[in-house]
Amino acid sequence: MTTKNNTYFERNNNQINIAEEKVEEYFRFKDFFYTRLGFDEKAENIPSNMFKHIPKFIRNMPDGLLIDSNKKAWLVEIKGCKDTLHLKHSDCKEYKLWMQKSEIPLILYLYSSTYREIKAFSITDLTEKAQKFPQGRYDDSKKTYWEIPWGNLSNYLKGS
Repeated sequence: MTTKNNTYFERNNNQINIAEEKVEEYFRFKDFFYTRLGFDEKAENIPSNMFKHIPKFIRNMPDGLLIDSNKKAWLVEIKGCKDTLHLKHSDCKEYKLWMQKSEIPLILYLYSSTYREIKAFSITDLTEKAQKFPQGRYDDSKKTYWEIPWGNLSNYLKGS
């Protein structure tokens, strides 16, 4: 698994997104309908010098659309980590815009490769909780993020 210390190219070149694989497997197990919406950086290989020219709102399109067993639609963003989630400030801002424009709630599904667990959160609640955690900055993009230890993340969506 790549980490925040790898370059964009290293994180995305010929890599499998284990978080997406595990979460999509979970959706199939729950018999949820799920379809991809956003960019698949692992499959599409958009060069970073081109990707940065795509407007932020489009670049941060949620990963997919889920319809749960109650026939409720959700925008879905899937994030992976080892034992600490790095949640970018700029991504959270764009996800909130997607919720406003689409009028569909956005849920973050998180997968830890260390703990082999999936947790789910509303973007609103997770962003609010993130405020109390330390911040960092990526070396390559200079984007800031919250550093949230996996153990501090209690599952938001019970039974989902």
